[in-house]
Amino acid sequence: MVQVYGDGNATEIIATTSKPINQKTGVFRTGTWNNRAQDPTLLRFGVSNLWIKARRAGIQHQNFIPNLCGVLFNTDLGGSPADPDAVPTCNFLEIWGMETGAAFLGTDDQAMKVFSLKVRNAGQAGLVVGKPEGHPEGSGGAADNKFFGADIGGCNKSMDGYAGIEVYTSQTKFVGSTSWYTLGNATFGQLYAMTSNTRGDEITAGSPQTANRAGQKGGAGWYIKATKCVLTNCEAQENGGHGFILAYGDNTLVGCRGESSSYGDTAKGQAGATSAADFYICNTGSDGTTLMGCTSRSARKASGGARWSFYIESWFRGLTIQGCTSLDVSVPAEASALSLKAPVRVKDPQGGNVDIQVSEYRHTTRKIAPVVNGLTAKPGVSPYGDTPFERCYQIFDPTSGQGYLHIEAQLKQTFVDGGVLFTLPANAPTPIKTIKSVVNGGSVYVNAGSREVLQWGMPDQVGAKVITDLVGFFTD
Repeated sequence: MVQVYGDGNATEIIATTSKPINQKTGVFRTGTWNNRAQDPTLLRFGVSNLWIKARRAGIQHQNFIPNLCGVLFNTDLGGSPADPDAVPTCNFLEIWGMETGAAFLGTDDQAMKVFSLKVRNAGQAGLVVGKPEGHPEGSGGAADNKFFGADIGGCNKSMDGYAGIEVYTSQTKFVGSTSWYTLGNATFGQLYAMTSNTRGDEITAGSPQTANRAGQKGGAGWYIKATKCVLTNCEAQENGGHGFILAYGDNTLVGCRGESSSYGDTAKGQAGATSAADFYICNTGSDGTTLMGCTSRSARKASGGARWSFYIESWFRGLTIQGCTSLDVSVPAEASALSLKAPVRVKDPQGGNVDIQVSEYRHTTRKIAPVVNGLTAKPGVSPYGDTPFERCYQIFDPTSGQGYLHIEAQLKQTFVDGGVLFTLPANAPTPIKTIKSVVNGGSVYVNAGSREVLQWGMPDQVGAKVITDLVGFFTD
């Protein structure tokens, strides 16, 4: 229940190197990077509203301090705690010059609502949520946290393969957050998890399982190796590697923006500028993932930008990308056989439930069956066929709105003009405009918004055969 609360940027906490830091720890911490703090009373603690800096005060960035985080929480409340989550507080913090800006790792560092976290000049990742692969305590931790307005910039100064923001735990939420200017020095093979460094070879890649997979996140803005995460109105801007990497599935991005990935000033490695993707989706990160209303753009093409707007590894399934846009990103030459509409790399879906739309590009494996409704005949109308609705029915495509009524029947009595021959079910879609067909010198028609099939001007009706189709657009 202890909160350290400063006076904004007027409160500067200066980390020094006067004593050796033998294991990775934090200026403010529970536990260390490798060892959790086990204590059932570690509840509702935190640090807010101050500035953490490396080496000295002032407004000039300093070299990052190895083995040090600005904030590091690795909390374990043990069995049967007073509350299931520690619920730490970390609001309105600015962190400069740490090896890792902020790291939330512990099993019980959960249910946080983090507002306005700003990180600059980190040697490795700016923000880590959950235990990364290879952590001595295993995986997971720090789930169910929410970040509002996180601003993570100038990370991976060590050029050692880190992303600006790395998420390794489920149900993490980000709103209005940005990862920008992460330095990258990955090779082309590392960016696309291949053994080859030749540009264009990635177009034939199947399911990358090479040693280069580990270096793929180097210079990325966001690296999401978790499930059930949601990013809303977030941005990856001018990073040296990919903008967003989705390594696991069942994640949602809404209104997110990838801008100028592999930017000239930050892409320092062999791959260089205009090599990465604004949105990179691993085949293990596709199933259940949805991207809605996202934008890819190369804002200053003379300085480099993304090679691909959206890159999806081969052998994927269960992916929805809808209402998305690509602006000022040229289609790579090797993509001509796959896409001439937008720089979207799609190859070899493994299964169904794939629907991708980016600008004018469209690819889908979804098969939406048309809706079929039977027509109910009024007295005096005798449908043909051995079973109800066999030859008198409505077919409607919910994707396009197109449909038609098919009628095969014989009239057994005379109907007045405007008389009802058939009716549609109460939940059936109705025509947008009146649809009609000429039959026996008269007409059979359905008015806009109506579910009644009418006739007009048909002489000698007794014994008349009505075999026709009424075609049009329908709406629910």
